[in-house]
Amino acid sequence: MSDDPLLGYAQIADHATSRGQAMKAQTVRNYRHRGLLPEPDDTTVPDRPRWRQSTIDQWLTGRPGQGKRTDLRPKPAGSGVNDA
Repeated sequence: MSDDPLLGYAQIADHATSRGQAMKAQTVRNYRHRGLLPEPDDTTVPDRPRWRQSTIDQWLTGRPGQGKRTDLRPKPAGSGVNDA
């Protein structure tokens, strides 16, 4: 068994849940569809992308928590918004 196994959607959800970040496999699929997951480490089987556990661990560490508004971005200075 590899020290850095490849994980599919269900395994990512299980791994995240074991780390205290509960999610379902469908949530992981949605993250990929919306571009919020890293690129897969393995795409040798069509329609079955897989990621190294180390890739997912890094992603989980930097992932915003539940309920975090990720659509809010600071406005650039000089944009006229909130300029005094």
